[in-house]
Amino acid sequence: MPIFLDTRGRAKVAIGICARCSIKFPYDELFPDPNYPGLYVCEDDRDQLDPYRLPARETEDITLDHARPDVKIDSPGASPNLVADPLFDLTEIGYRTTWQPNTPYTRGASVTPQNIDSEAVELPQQWMVCTTAGTSGVSPPAWPEKPGQYATDGGVTWFFYYGVYLV
Repeated sequence: MPIFLDTRGRAKVAIGICARCSIKFPYDELFPDPNYPGLYVCEDDRDQLDPYRLPARETEDITLDHARPDVKIDSPGASPNLVADPLFDLTEIGYRTTWQPNTPYTRGASVTPQNIDSEAVELPQQWMVCTTAGTSGVSPPAWPEKPGQYATDGGVTWFFYYGVYLV
């Protein structure tokens, strides 16, 4: 069936066929489809640009001040760890340090059996809290396997508080 295309007022006269609906249009009324390069369609069949077809946005250059602590992780820092639910009447637990032989520990001190500065740290780490003050033994005690258990170390009694992930 012939169709009449009005060519008045056009500098170029050409007929184009919409790649979706196959209807004839003046060539300058067909537009490239934003999602399919090279596909020319009429205004009714043109898709909106799908943002997932665009390249990924460039990441922002954000620099955080003091993103990591300026001191070692076993450093005492500014204040002790506060405990919301008191443990053995302790409302503050000391900073977690690596267990050391023949070292005096006060009640509330906390240690981990692993060297926290080592690259071979296994996570989660055990967090032991001193419930009876004293001096640690010459060699590490047999550390408990589950939270809530105790270990005797020289004159120190350690309580396995919980496993901790270091950040």
